[in-house]
Amino acid sequence: MQVDVGVASYPDLSLSELFQQSKNLNVDFIEIVMEGEYHRAKLANRVSECDRLMGDEISLIVHLPFGGLDVGSPFHHVRSGAVQELKKNIELASDLGAEKAVFHADTFVHPEIWDKETILDSLCESVQELDSFARRHDVELGIENVPSPFITVGDFPLLFDETTINATLDTGHSRVNQISHETVSRLLETHGDRFTHFHLNDTRGASDDHLPVGMGTTDFASLFRSLPNEWNGSMTVEAITTDFEYMAAGVERLREILQAI
Repeated sequence: MQVDVGVASYPDLSLSELFQQSKNLNVDFIEIVMEGEYHRAKLANRVSECDRLMGDEISLIVHLPFGGLDVGSPFHHVRSGAVQELKKNIELASDLGAEKAVFHADTFVHPEIWDKETILDSLCESVQELDSFARRHDVELGIENVPSPFITVGDFPLLFDETTINATLDTGHSRVNQISHETVSRLLETHGDRFTHFHLNDTRGASDDHLPVGMGTTDFASLFRSLPNEWNGSMTVEAITTDFEYMAAGVERLREILQAI
């Protein structure tokens, strides 16, 4: 198993501080969330700065924007607008030299009105269009499970059957959806080749705590053991903190777990 380890950005950290602190942690990549200060209109003017800050020491993954973008909407024009915005972000991700881009599998329509099958059909259409577009721009796209009444990580096998998309497993989101540890482990055993990226969001229960690895109750070691022996991918320590001492503890604990497998 070969794993690249990285950390996620948050808007209240400057780009230079984010890169410097991340390099101090000796991580392989930074995952920049393209929202707020890092949304594409601002980030497009900072391509050369990002390239300089990355140097040869660190690579880049991006998290495409999610606020207000409804890629699973049953309304064609709403869905089309979300897809077009994400395509613009994928183009920028390519310009930035990002290796991967993550986006949310979600819709904002009311579950008491719309049936799941309709939403999954709409989502599959968006997913395949975006994945084909990203491949043409040499960006590996990954669809992330989110806390949703429509689509959970348990529905990903259908997406794998219907599209060419790879996936990002958010461990905290799967717990919010109350997907059992055993179910997630079986998914990794049977579809591990399609899960190429992880958001390691530790929690103490069915909540989106975003704690550093080792500060919650998620059994990461057994999840990782469910992956194929030859698995290669990336893992982001997705802790919501600007205190890099906590981030460092999560990165160190993750490396300990991986070394022990």
